[in-house]
Amino acid sequence: MKITIAPDDTPGIIWAARRAATPGKGGGNPIIAGLLLDASTEGLTATATDYETWAVATIGSVTHETGRALLPARLLADLIGRLDRRGITLVVDGGVATLTGGSLEAQIPVMDAQDYPRPPVLPGAAGTVDASTLRTAIGRTVVAAGDVTMEPRFQAAAITMAPDALALAACDRYRLAIAPLVWQAGADVVRRGDEPILAPARTLAAAVKESYGEVTLHHDATAGSHGVLGLSWAGRQISMPILAGSPPNYAQAMAQNTCALRMRADRAELMDSLERVAPGMEGEQLPIVRLGLSTGVLELRSGADGGRARVRESVAVDYSGPALDLAVAWRNLTDALKATGGEQVAVGLIDSGDPEKHRSIILSTPDDPHYRHLVMLNRGAR
Repeated sequence: MKITIAPDDTPGIIWAARRAATPGKGGGNPIIAGLLLDASTEGLTATATDYETWAVATIGSVTHETGRALLPARLLADLIGRLDRRGITLVVDGGVATLTGGSLEAQIPVMDAQDYPRPPVLPGAAGTVDASTLRTAIGRTVVAAGDVTMEPRFQAAAITMAPDALALAACDRYRLAIAPLVWQAGADVVRRGDEPILAPARTLAAAVKESYGEVTLHHDATAGSHGVLGLSWAGRQISMPILAGSPPNYAQAMAQNTCALRMRADRAELMDSLERVAPGMEGEQLPIVRLGLSTGVLELRSGADGGRARVRESVAVDYSGPALDLAVAWRNLTDALKATGGEQVAVGLIDSGDPEKHRSIILSTPDDPHYRHLVMLNRGAR
């Protein structure tokens, strides 16, 4: 096997190689720490996996001799990355691959590719969406996903592919984020409807981190929970398993939280105030900030009897409802404010009567009225 790759095409190899498993992962099987290179007369394909996701890059190259080789992925990426986007030539002869670029020459051991697993077949296209729009929406939702200690559906991002919109949502029981976005649905989505699917939230966020241009989503609606979700753009594609189970009923959760009271505030000012009261929560297992809301004023309080400090600060807000005293997890509220974005933030509360009925707040912004971020209140901490 002998190939030459132009400088503009080397990032594709690095992108795929960095998605291979780190050595030792995957039950100690070393082959998934490799990058599989398949050179044909049509170009070069680079394949990598960590057993959870598959990455495939189609790379423009001049193929002098066709062939197939499995090389240590991280080592290859490190070497190519140090060449400062110079063109490279790769020659595989027996058990050694020789990489040259400029005055650099490196000999890399070739791994046994005989048992390298086959990547899943990418399903047909479900629709397309702008990469920047998709990255932003995923980033604003996965912050509400749970960690690995929670059941899979609370670690997931729920993706609803409807003919008129693509919607992303995540929930860890204590917070819920929903971000609809505009996309171009394919004929299969228009025909079959909008049944949501579950994808690993943080895996999805990592998958689109370096996407650009237009991203195509791939999904077979007939495969159910045994299917694959794929994303592709500019010669690169990533696929991941769809998680089993049903997502929480996000629409019902939002419908039950019709806001009768609303407060509006400067988002940056509110975030700064949250940071300033944070020292009062030092040492708390679950840092809680208390919110005292009255006409035109929001008072933030932290700390408790016997704590390191008690801190309070007031922020001017647009509010004219009854006086309320609420409590919420500091981290959840901070994350929600960051994800909501915009200059102004609107905070909605349910029920205008008994404060004990307030179970959650919903954050939104006039800059993106379709985005919603629900945060559960900590009623026992008041």
